[in-house]
Amino acid sequence: NLEASVLSSLLPSLPIGWVTAQWCIDATGKGAYVAHTASQIQQAGSDVKAGVLAALIKLDGLKQQIMAAATVPAVPTFVW
Repeated sequence: NLEASVLSSLLPSLPIGWVTAQWCIDATGKGAYVAHTASQIQQAGSDVKAGVLAALIKLDGLKQQIMAAATVPAVPTFVW
């Protein structure tokens, strides 16, 4: 849904005042649909992309540590 909203926000025929609802979860864990402007939804998309990329890079590093582990018992010592 976020990807579709970001893509929609980039369309050249976007009306003035365009907003889209995006599911958000607050600090207490409560979820709700919140209206976002084009720039807000684009920033949310960029933030999510950065988070995903950071997790993938960390995962790759852990995979490399596991593959280089000298013994199987050493593997549980690697922490996410």
